[in-house]
Amino acid sequence: KNKIESPNIIEVGYFKLDYLLKKIKYKYKEKDSIIIAPTLIIGFPKFSITNNLESIIKNILKKSNFKIIIRPHPRDRQNRIYVRIQKKYSSNLRISFDQSSNYLETYARSKLMITDISGTAYTFAFLTLSPVIFCENKGIKIDSDYLKLNFFKNRNIIGKINKDFHTIDKSLFFLNKNYKTFYK
Repeated sequence: KNKIESPNIIEVGYFKLDYLLKKIKYKYKEKDSIIIAPTLIIGFPKFSITNNLESIIKNILKKSNFKIIIRPHPRDRQNRIYVRIQKKYSSNLRISFDQSSNYLETYARSKLMITDISGTAYTFAFLTLSPVIFCENKGIKIDSDYLKLNFFKNRNIIGKINKDFHTIDKSLFFLNKNYKTFYK
């Protein structure tokens, strides 16, 4: 009636991922780093691992040879917690901070990601085919409505859930040993 033509529908999948897959450069043949990427602190404060970053960092430094890349949520870059941690570890050559707008290079050189409930976990896993350690704060019960969401249901498919920050090295070694399983 209005002489409007039918639209041309194109199937693209997950457009953001399709775009990123074309852009990522796999120039890091040896993935020597672990990226720690918490979600926005004020978004889900009871789930955020930000207050436990030092425990996670100390455990990784003590019990592995991995380098650590700390990548705060873009809106948390100037948060006092990150500023303090950055100052404290500024002379440690195994720790770097990524506050750039483009995370592709950081993701490409990271063998594993550690996060809480950040959606970037799935972007990282699908983009790099690398596993994720999901850290849960001890004593915090995840609401059953959340547990029905695919985000929570599928965490064990792309990585491991860790409930104790002091034993994160065990999850790290498990995922490193079983890396090819998660790659598939």
